[in-house]
Amino acid sequence: MDSLLAGVLAARQTIAPYIYHTPLAQPDPRQAIYYKMEAWQKTGSFKIRGALNAILSREVPQDLPFVAASAGNHGLGVAFAASISQRAAHIFVPKTVSPAKLEALHAFGVKVTLVGEDYDEAEAAAMHYSQEMDFPFVHAFADPQVIFGQGTIGLEIAMSLPSVQQVLVPVGGGGLISGVAIALKHLLPGVEIIGIQSEASPAMVAALRKGQVVETPVQPSLADGLAGRFVHPTTLKYTQKYVDEVVLVQEETIKAAIKNLLSQFKYVVEGSAVVGLAALMEAKVSLKTPCVIVLTGSNIALKTLQALLEEPG
Repeated sequence: MDSLLAGVLAARQTIAPYIYHTPLAQPDPRQAIYYKMEAWQKTGSFKIRGALNAILSREVPQDLPFVAASAGNHGLGVAFAASISQRAAHIFVPKTVSPAKLEALHAFGVKVTLVGEDYDEAEAAAMHYSQEMDFPFVHAFADPQVIFGQGTIGLEIAMSLPSVQQVLVPVGGGGLISGVAIALKHLLPGVEIIGIQSEASPAMVAALRKGQVVETPVQPSLADGLAGRFVHPTTLKYTQKYVDEVVLVQEETIKAAIKNLLSQFKYVVEGSAVVGLAALMEAKVSLKTPCVIVLTGSNIALKTLQALLEEPG
């Protein structure tokens, strides 16, 4: 068996007792479009999968806290994993973190440090602290065990809908699409896997065009969980090998997609989660059915959602 697929299968065994096997929802029976409902996952995000696998797979002294940097959802996953393993955690988040995610982190009782203006600055501070204190660091998207954990979503899609033709996956640092693509391309080689980024943070698209990791500017976005100036050589390598295409979507379409899912299907999701639907709305993707759109999270601040709903249109 391929070692990468073996890593994903091992992750499934490790994390299965602690996560939800989220459903593939088909809210409109007239359309063969399915939503992988990671928005209904524990902590409100898929990130729990990778964090759990990384922490439960490591053998480190019990008294050492895990350190992570996060835009919010990875931190929640690390906090959850630390709590079930009776470990401490220290999460570094940017000052621009979503209020909903910050509140949820504090509810877990983990130590939270607000530092930097974006994810990359928070990550630099977290890595420096981890190295200085000799504490284990859980990278949000480049840790192989995190990638394997996220890949369990691909396993579940393949098991639930083996006829799937196309899977649309949000892309930030690339950990999710790396894992999902590893699993699906090994199990269902003919499936088309398309990644979607916000135009406000196009790091993976830029890296694919250049053939190497490059720094890209980041603009404010509702898709805050996808924000980052860099991807990682590991996730770039897997994306180059297993992903068919990565496209960009506009901020206004992300807003429209959030409102669309709420009004039509009563799904409450965050901006990072809806970029797959946004790509279809912009016709950036030629739909192939059955199609699965991965809805990655639901951690949107109430005030943000209210403001969106009050906007005209």
